[in-house]
Amino acid sequence: MPLTKKKITRPSKKKPVSKASKATPKRGIKKAVSEKSATKKSATKKTRRSVKKTVTKKVPRKDSVKRVVSAPIKKKKSPSRKTSPKVKPEIVRENRTAKESDPTGLKLAYQAAELMFEKKAEFVTIADLSGLSAVTDYFVICTAGSDIQARAIGDHVEDSLLKIGERAHHKEGFESARWLLLDYIDVIVHVFQKEAREFYDLERLWGDAKWIHLTDK
Repeated sequence: MPLTKKKITRPSKKKPVSKASKATPKRGIKKAVSEKSATKKSATKKTRRSVKKTVTKKVPRKDSVKRVVSAPIKKKKSPSRKTSPKVKPEIVRENRTAKESDPTGLKLAYQAAELMFEKKAEFVTIADLSGLSAVTDYFVICTAGSDIQARAIGDHVEDSLLKIGERAHHKEGFESARWLLLDYIDVIVHVFQKEAREFYDLERLWGDAKWIHLTDK
């Protein structure tokens, strides 16, 4: 067999790289990183200084806020009410009953007053309103000590006058019995309890009328 020459390939020799050349790129990277961090630090310091400056700046009160001083409010004086002078009622004390010569209204008023006395009513009075009121000519007023007595007086007056032909056209107040009213057109009968009579005070409201205070026999 003829001998053939084999080509022997030798590995190429690479040039050795020095340690210094290997380290050079790393140093450059470190320098770039350090420069970036330095710029960041300087930027953060500047921002902190600017923030501190903006915080520490004080706004003067005179320039920013104007204090408004409100003028004192003057209270309006309410106009004084003109009160009508009190009129002293004309009071007559009598101890008599109805007469035939009396007008029909006054005669009926005396009859109602007599019936009130029969049920132990107190402070029986007659008010002569003729010429003063277009509603009626006479009031007959008395005071009762309780609601039971007030109803008893009202029922006795109504029933007794009905027997002689006088019918009440209107009545009210018999449920509460604080103020009973019987309307006979010319005469209006009022039966009050003490507190209600003091509260409504018809003697003061009708001070221009002639008041006749009756006494029991």
